[in-house]
Amino acid sequence: MTHLTDFLWKRPEWPSFYWSNSALTELLVQTRFIQGQLLALPSSFVHSYEMSDTKKHLYEDLLTASSADATALTDERLRGWQASLYPTGYAGVRKVRVGEFRDQNLLNLKTEFLPPELLKEEIPKYLTWWKEAPAALDPVLRSGLAFFWFYLLSPFEAGNLEIAAALAELSLQENEKTSLRYYDIAIQLEENRDEIERLMQASHQENGDITTWMQFYLQLYLEAVQASFAIADKDFSVERFWARHSELNLNARQRQILNSMLLGESEMTNRRYVELCETSRESAKRDLAELVKLGLLQIGNKKGRSVSYSLANLIKA
Repeated sequence: MTHLTDFLWKRPEWPSFYWSNSALTELLVQTRFIQGQLLALPSSFVHSYEMSDTKKHLYEDLLTASSADATALTDERLRGWQASLYPTGYAGVRKVRVGEFRDQNLLNLKTEFLPPELLKEEIPKYLTWWKEAPAALDPVLRSGLAFFWFYLLSPFEAGNLEIAAALAELSLQENEKTSLRYYDIAIQLEENRDEIERLMQASHQENGDITTWMQFYLQLYLEAVQASFAIADKDFSVERFWARHSELNLNARQRQILNSMLLGESEMTNRRYVELCETSRESAKRDLAELVKLGLLQIGNKKGRSVSYSLANLIKA
């Protein structure tokens, strides 16, 4: 008999997941619409996302994979990714098992994770699903399931969320058949770690219905793409500005500052100019005065050493 307090991996239906398509319809319509908009973006608007040095190794492998390589997901590749996250063998001050699946239970007062002796059976099931997932499965839902299932397994002592996020990204990349990234779902996942933990703890005691998770994941996907569009809008603004002002005879420092302000830096000071351009105060003062004279910048209300500059209203328009 199955008890309501049994954790998901203990239930007879494990690992069988399902969701309500009707509950996801509106979000799926939005994702398909926004995917069409993505296809209209030129490759010049691919964004470079900042990440720690330890994560760069993982994502270099991820983002340069061909579609054929992407399908060839193996436990060795998973272990290599995890090892790249912890090159010193430490997660902060805690020594962790690196490059190998965990050999002990994960400690969590609210959740009983899959015991390590069962990982030998469960990891191959996950890898088989990865290669043989139904072709009719929506690619964003496949990505959401790839994250959810792996994070539910949490086969490593540390780095499970990062690896699950990489798998979600890889799943999307495989479907899009390109290494160009216009958005970053992994950033959205890592920024919502607390909510993910709450949902995962609740899911451990469910019967395989992951509708709530899929709703959450689809929303994160939409937010990731919308954030990308916001960046692209700024990029387009910069491109339009220089197209309209191609005749301007500005030095490299002045162009750098204008680009920075067009991309969102609200104001500029002499000190900030010196920092960004690594130049002298006199050069900064002279450059800024020239930009004001040209009508590209306007002086704020503060005077003296506190004087600041913003884009002229004409430029903002």
